[in-house]
Amino acid sequence: MTTPLKQVQPVIAFAAAHLDEDLSLEALADQAGLSAFHLHRVFSAAAGETPKEFTLRLRLARASAMLLTTADSVLDIALECGFQSHEAFCRAFRRRFGMTPSVYRTRGFAGGIEADEAMEHAGIVDRVAPCIGLFHHHRDGGSQTNNMAYSITKKEIPAQPVLVVRRRVKPSEVASTLAEVLGYVFTHAQQNGIALAGQPLTRYVEWGPGLWTIEAGMPVTAHCCESPVEAEVRTGTLPGGLVATTTHTGSYDKLNEAHAAVQQWMEAEGLTAAGAPWESYTTDPADYPDPKDWKTDIFWPVASPKAPRSDVATKPVVYQMPGMDAVLIQRDIPYQTIDASNLTMDVYRPPNSNAATRLPAVVFVIGYSDLGAERTLGCKFKEMESYITWAKLVAASGLIAITYVNHEPLRDLDALFRHLRENAEALGIDEHRMGVWSCSGNVPRALGLLMQKEDLKCAALCYGVTLDVDGFTGVAEAAKTWRFANPTAGKSVRDLPPDVPLFIARGGRDEMPRLNEALDRFIADALAANLPITIANHATGPHAFDLMHDSDTSREIVRQILAFLRFHLLG
Repeated sequence: MTTPLKQVQPVIAFAAAHLDEDLSLEALADQAGLSAFHLHRVFSAAAGETPKEFTLRLRLARASAMLLTTADSVLDIALECGFQSHEAFCRAFRRRFGMTPSVYRTRGFAGGIEADEAMEHAGIVDRVAPCIGLFHHHRDGGSQTNNMAYSITKKEIPAQPVLVVRRRVKPSEVASTLAEVLGYVFTHAQQNGIALAGQPLTRYVEWGPGLWTIEAGMPVTAHCCESPVEAEVRTGTLPGGLVATTTHTGSYDKLNEAHAAVQQWMEAEGLTAAGAPWESYTTDPADYPDPKDWKTDIFWPVASPKAPRSDVATKPVVYQMPGMDAVLIQRDIPYQTIDASNLTMDVYRPPNSNAATRLPAVVFVIGYSDLGAERTLGCKFKEMESYITWAKLVAASGLIAITYVNHEPLRDLDALFRHLRENAEALGIDEHRMGVWSCSGNVPRALGLLMQKEDLKCAALCYGVTLDVDGFTGVAEAAKTWRFANPTAGKSVRDLPPDVPLFIARGGRDEMPRLNEALDRFIADALAANLPITIANHATGPHAFDLMHDSDTSREIVRQILAFLRFHLLG
């Protein structure tokens, strides 16, 4: 039996390969050997859009990628993508993207990306655009027996930023939901200049007999995940680390058997799931009309054996002060629920204080995911002795200190601040007097928070990776290597609020590659912009000198930071 998809697949493939030629309904019908009426009916049923809508969408998708990845003129791009005139192209482009082609090109990619990432985006657009509505397409003719033997392996993968839409649906609605949602995310990425980085995917956040919660979308570049999005589209991250994985070959209606095989294999291996599984659609249905050729990669996150605590995780701050042992600590207070589990914070209060007295607060900003920290450090950041000691020092100085667990540094810090502001009275926090402390690779996330104009009163930044200025790329390179959030990509010192005091602690012998080079450029630009900054240079201090360099100078700089926070938050 010939399915509608098999009937129209040659038309889809022809149109995608000949966008600069005549793709009228009559021309496509001749290509398919069908009447125009029959092609229109069967194409609309299989693809969810008319042939005219389909060809216009492909032409505009390719044009948008060419505008961002080639130096061709707007007219040449219009003609190469099958538009008859510059005017017709500009009208259609403006209707779809809300701006002219020239403005779209000038705006460029969100966040700024590398040349190879730009070319990958263009290839994905060409490859995925024809079939974006066909993933999870059900074949006609009923279910058939799946005799596939799955080869399941365990491997490490990097974290992957994604752009997704979350929906709660019946299992029977998955196919129609993906046809809608994947096209929506695909278009949203193009409209906002967000570079795509891989094949469409679906993540199963919750699934049961009646309803499933799914996240469907596209991988994107790390830089572009920091761009604002609207409506239902949200940024997220597929977790890096250990996964159990297999490849399913065949129709999508048998994918549940692949997931079951992975789950059973994990049970037999004594492994525990560490989060929601997902699937990536590695072949395009438009290119492979026979479902037996469709390939889908399945991923189940696996809990890693807890690593022993690293040496740095056990190091306290070299400075101590009276009252630290009397600090009041409320541990593991939920501030957000993700994938049915709570993300929590610890609140440190001054001795003999209570929630009835609303005090200024200092948030210890994290730019790495705690999922990775547990693998490398053997604990979450808020469980490190340095964070515990610093929080006690702040609380003993008369301020509230807040440390927290995060999985996605961009999303979770925003959620934490929303929670703190919405629950300030119950927590005993003065939401109008809040500051941040951050260090090392966490500092770009703190700078990003300042750029969001979060009404912060001050920030203490210790031996920090900052931001790239004047063509410098050291921060971007470090972010890729060490996998910390970098919301400062494409930004400058001028994006910081002009009236928020900054304390910059610098280690003169910091051994982290290019860190001081970036930091010195940042300081020079901040001074040129007349920002209110205080600089403490520890001439002989290494990276993390507050932990690693037990000296009078290290202790004095810690005292200066505490005095800075007290001055700007207590007045």
